[in-house]
Amino acid sequence: MTSDATIGYCSMGTFNNVKEIYVPRSDGWVFVYNAETFEKIDQIGIGSPSSCVINNNGNLFISTDQWTNYPLRVFSRTTKQQISKSGDYEDTRLRMIPGLLKPGSTKRWAILSKFTERKMYWYVSVKPQMM
Repeated sequence: MTSDATIGYCSMGTFNNVKEIYVPRSDGWVFVYNAETFEKIDQIGIGSPSSCVINNNGNLFISTDQWTNYPLRVFSRTTKQQISKSGDYEDTRLRMIPGLLKPGSTKRWAILSKFTERKMYWYVSVKPQMM
């Protein structure tokens, strides 16, 4: 694969029984590739440069450069529409952290946004509220 845009931290997932690679780009798009053939099969317009994407339960958590305008965006893989936004820090490396929440919780994953020596900022992945 080649690109004229800067590529951020990618993620893999499965959509409609197809393994996919999600590639955030500095030109405001997330490209979607078939993980077995590397063929580009879709793209999602984010509207601003993005540096990282995480796939979780059919939602794409995307870190953008929008420091003053909720840099963490959540897009539905099915509709390709933004369904939520949040956050304080732009261009953040997102990571999945299993088992961070207490036993019995219906929330299964946390999304690590940013951490410093004394604090860790994270977002809980639940079904986002519609905007």
